[in-house]
Amino acid sequence: MQQNLLLIGYKLNDALLKLPHDKEIIVEVTKAPHDNNENDPDLYEPIVVRQLEDERKIVLTISYFK
Repeated sequence: MQQNLLLIGYKLNDALLKLPHDKEIIVEVTKAPHDNNENDPDLYEPIVVRQLEDERKIVLTISYFK
C-alpha cells in the first residue's frame, strides 16, 4: 500500500482489498444513529469512517450506513 492511501468513505470489503499484507489490521466498530428503529445489520453497509496507521498496524473504524 502506498503511504497515506486514504480509505475513509470506502466500504469495508473494498478497503480491506487495498491494504498491505505485511501489517496488522484492526477493525473497530462504532454506532451511527439510525433514522428508524430497524436494527437489522443486513440493511446497512460497513463504511470506513476513521483510519490510523503506523509502521506496524492499520486501525480502521467502521460505522454502518444505509
